[in-house]
Amino acid sequence: MEFQDFSTEELLRIRDSFINRIRTFYTYINDLNQQLENGVELTGSLLKELIMRVDKIEPLYTQFDEIATRLEKASTDGRRTLFEDTYFSALATAKDILDRQN
Repeated sequence: MEFQDFSTEELLRIRDSFINRIRTFYTYINDLNQQLENGVELTGSLLKELIMRVDKIEPLYTQFDEIATRLEKASTDGRRTLFEDTYFSALATAKDILDRQN
């Protein structure tokens, strides 16, 4: 998606939407990981759901990076660090769960 024609206000709303999406994914992954540690089995449908969620969330970083870079030209507010820390932690946990299933 190209973001050069968006206003700063629109970019801020989109960025915050991305942050909310990654927080939702992070919560899902941590809950799933906790369930697995407590002995819940990752069934076929749960495994497929996890794969679909990972596939959906992976491209989010590229879009977020483009928006964050555009916004950082105006000011820095630390949201990039929040997003990146959450994104990479959640994705690493998700991929670890997937690796354990293979």
